[in-house]
Amino acid sequence: MRAIAVCTSGRGLGGVLCLFAALSVPSHSQRGPRGIVVADLSPEDYTRALDVVFPVTPSRSDMIFKLSVRYRPSSGAESQVVLQQGAASTGEIDVARTEGNVRSIINDALEMTSSIDPIGIARKVRVERVSLKVSASRAFAIHAEFLRSWNETMTGLRQSAMREHREGVTTVTLDGEAYEIWYQQGLLRIYGSFSATDADTRTSASAVTIGDWARRFRDEFAGRH
Repeated sequence: MRAIAVCTSGRGLGGVLCLFAALSVPSHSQRGPRGIVVADLSPEDYTRALDVVFPVTPSRSDMIFKLSVRYRPSSGAESQVVLQQGAASTGEIDVARTEGNVRSIINDALEMTSSIDPIGIARKVRVERVSLKVSASRAFAIHAEFLRSWNETMTGLRQSAMREHREGVTTVTLDGEAYEIWYQQGLLRIYGSFSATDADTRTSASAVTIGDWARRFRDEFAGRH
């Protein structure tokens, strides 16, 4: 699924002009074969379903920081990786991965009957889970890499916003893997939801974005089952 919108607000236009190409955005319903309208999982219900599939990992009593990343691919299995570092010499990693794409599983059921409860289906989705240990030094290295990549992407997005304002052109691409990130340290709470495009916004070709970091974070631990 991909949607591209290019919008411009030049003075002579008297408004905003947007050109769309290959637009395909999830909605509450869509046309199936022979024009039949079938139900489609809404973005809000999809988020609630993932909250059921990937419940919040309880915080350690001695927690120094916690990082949680939820991976939402346009197709394929969703996953979540959580890192917690406390006072011990090791940190804890919790990896969870679904057997199949949650959105597709629920949509397949909704095609049979729209009266099915999406959250009820989500509770039945099979999830593979594994808990791992990581050295405190590696946990703090991941922590530092996360903060650097977050700063890089935020700086890139700030520059992108300034460029859009200056040029009057906005390009939005909805495609690929999206990321939800939660960061907790003491009383600090940070949450970010990134599209594939936003996650890979950078200030230079060699810079490491939050998307780069998130994929490396998953790849380092997802294969240790």
